Amino acid sequence: MRVYHRGRWVRNVCRYMGQKRAPECASGHVVAPCRPLSNASRNLDRTSLLLTTALASTLLGGALIAPTPAVAQTTTCPGTPVLPGPTPILDSTAGNNQPIICVNNDARSQEGIDAITTGDNSFIAIENEGDIEAATGVLARTSGSASGAGSNAGIAIDNDGDIVSNGTVSAGALYTSTTGNASGEGSDAGITIDNDGDLVAERGGIVAGTFGAASGADSSVAVRISNGDDVGALQGIYTVTKGHASGANSDASIVIDNGGAVYGGIRGVSARTYGMATGVGSSTDIAIDNGGSVTGGSWGIFAGANDGSTTIVNSGYVSAANLRAIEVVTGPATILNSGTIVGYVLLDADDLFVNESGGTFEARLTSNFGELAPDNDLFVNERGATVHTAANGAASEFTAFIGLESFENSGTISLVDGRAGDVFQISNTVGGTDLDFNASAGSKLAVDAVLARRAPPRTCSSSTGT
Repeated sequence: MRVYHRGRWVRNVCRYMGQKRAPECASGHVVAPCRPLSNASRNLDRTSLLLTTALASTLLGGALIAPTPAVAQTTTCPGTPVLPGPTPILDSTAGNNQPIICVNNDARSQEGIDAITTGDNSFIAIENEGDIEAATGVLARTSGSASGAGSNAGIAIDNDGDIVSNGTVSAGALYTSTTGNASGEGSDAGITIDNDGDLVAERGGIVAGTFGAASGADSSVAVRISNGDDVGALQGIYTVTKGHASGANSDASIVIDNGGAVYGGIRGVSARTYGMATGVGSSTDIAIDNGGSVTGGSWGIFAGANDGSTTIVNSGYVSAANLRAIEVVTGPATILNSGTIVGYVLLDADDLFVNESGGTFEARLTSNFGELAPDNDLFVNERGATVHTAANGAASEFTAFIGLESFENSGTISLVDGRAGDVFQISNTVGGTDLDFNASAGSKLAVDAVLARRAPPRTCSSSTGT
């Protein structure tokens, strides 16, 4: 059951009951634990909930609740057009406390949904089930701030329609931004997008950016993306937060949960946080959970938190056409892989890569764990996991890990591709031997070997322990 709560469809029972938490990843890894809201925020959440009966019935029985603005002026987008198709939905508000709540169930073939608010405490909530073909499928922008306790100037989009975006400038299938601050206690100027529609776009598939700061206690300018369908665009999923998180327990983080197939001509998934987390318990971290597939032309996954950490949990597939599967440009990174990663990784400092049981890292070319910074990087290849470094039986291949301080292996390292002569080099400094390598029970090395003249290569496996 969904509850329409402070301008967004809430599925997180933990939050609705007066606690705040980041969603649990599909693989079972929790991004962040629940944390209590203040009493003031909890009381506001439970007592200031209202939505008209007419709108609730329009949404076919979904349980919907929304707060009453200081001035009760809720603008609802136009209803069903006489002839579904070319009629656009365009709505904007300029005053404070004037949110937009938009529901569309009709196909639209020329213009999509444009929703813009400029006043404070004027959120946007859109639910779309119609198929759309337009320059931009759904555009939502708020520029006002969330200035009161429990106030909302954020954006929530729930899309089940298939969208084709043919615009080439500042365009996308789902294109969203907020520029206001979240200054009130428990206030929200963040973006939440839940997509279960097929998205095709010339530019951005899912685009979400917040540019304001979270200065109030328990305030948020965070981005939350959940995708369960196919996305194909120049930028598959593109997210950014630019503001600081200065309030106690404030949030300027990014969480992306993907269960669909995402392709980006440049980047499959991109996530960047630029602000500083200066408040007690505040966050500008990045968490990406992929249970589907993420591929890109130049990057599979691109991420970086200027003042936070990045966690990537993969139980699906990640790669890129140029084999740059994952790059984290700043901040420590944790990669937990129980799926398949094909290519190489570029990381910054103090990184942890755990190739979990059942996971395969099809390592190609040179993975750099941050050789230029004095740090402490660790690669763990668990029992039942495989690092496979050769795939072309017609050529001798060279694969390397550099900038890596420690390698712990209890799984399989394989150079098997039907041809002898492949090389896998692991080092801290290029060509150096300053690496701490620990092989525990069950550790295996599999290689191709020519054991006799004119004999074909054979696969040999060496094991430590049992």
